[in-house]
Amino acid sequence: MGGIAGKLIIFLDFLCFLFGVNEIFINCSVFILFINLPIEIRMTKKLFIHSLTLIFSLLCVRSFAQNAKYEVFVAGYNQKVPVSHFNGLMVAEKFSHGQMYNYYLTGFQTRESAEEAKAKAVSLGFNHARVEDIAEKASGCCYGYTPPVSISEDLRKIRNLFFDFDKANLKPEGISQLNLLAKIMKENPSYVVEVHAHTDAKGSDTYNENLANRRKDAAMNYLLKKGISKDRISGFYHGEVQPIAKNEVGDKDLPQGRQFNRRVELVVKEGNNILNIVEEIDVPAALK
Repeated sequence: MGGIAGKLIIFLDFLCFLFGVNEIFINCSVFILFINLPIEIRMTKKLFIHSLTLIFSLLCVRSFAQNAKYEVFVAGYNQKVPVSHFNGLMVAEKFSHGQMYNYYLTGFQTRESAEEAKAKAVSLGFNHARVEDIAEKASGCCYGYTPPVSISEDLRKIRNLFFDFDKANLKPEGISQLNLLAKIMKENPSYVVEVHAHTDAKGSDTYNENLANRRKDAAMNYLLKKGISKDRISGFYHGEVQPIAKNEVGDKDLPQGRQFNRRVELVVKEGNNILNIVEEIDVPAALK
């Protein structure tokens, strides 16, 4: 599409840039112009009206987003990940401190609506999702947030791996953490890692030992594939004997607790010293 249409789209894109509207909205505006106004001859007057309408809509969205009080941190990675990784969540990417790609759900006016969005993210496997008060975060007082003048140590920490019930395949978030671990180990040739695999209490002891062994192998094989030599990786499997959360309360099953127990814990060492670069698993008190 060229001529008047092309020039007006460029003008619309410039206004979006000027007012700081997200690139997604720019792309949507171009798409709408293509769909609704396909014939150049009929576009001159209509396109002008539609452009003004779109600009007004974009600025309204921009204003709404700026007035939001809460947002939901979904996950952070050391590299960009595709939108498909978030299983349908409409996330916004925020590149922070020069090395982390953080992904948020944004635009919440109430904590209740933000908590509902967080629950949805957790249900999709993003266990570290949290609600953040935008005003408090801007002051640097909460959520482990540090002002952008320095890099937060926590943002660089590796997270342990979690698994679906009766599964040993790595989840996307687990793969992301192993990628980060491999990168750190390549940058630090003296580092070694221990891989400790666990299960919940469903099934027999023998079955769970075998399942834990498969989870251990999944993590170790991935690190080997990423170029970490075998002599720098040690593997251990523990079955169900080292839970960090309750598997049940009385005779009642506790799925939330079992989810914490289906895990691979990573222990990074230099010599005999355990390095503080793996994030501790934060089990809620009610599940311990």
